[in-house]
Amino acid sequence: MKKTKDFSARDVGVLLESMKSDISIIAEQNGDIMKKLEDHDKRFDTHAEMIVKVASDVVVLKDDVEIIKEDVKIIKHDLKRKVDIAV
Repeated sequence: MKKTKDFSARDVGVLLESMKSDISIIAEQNGDIMKKLEDHDKRFDTHAEMIVKVASDVVVLKDDVEIIKEDVKIIKHDLKRKVDIAV
């Protein structure tokens, strides 16, 4: 046969008060976590903007390097011609 325990109104009151306290703590922790997530979202947005700018700058730098390489190639060719003519 199963044993059953009868709870008094006081026992139930104590249990409910304990649960209220636990729920309050959880709610407070949840609020702190939500604030941290919002802060992280703001930082993430800032970092994403910075990454887009850096990526754009890299594209410009690559284009500039290609131009410089082409200019150096032309200069080398011109110098080689001048050396060949002088010799």
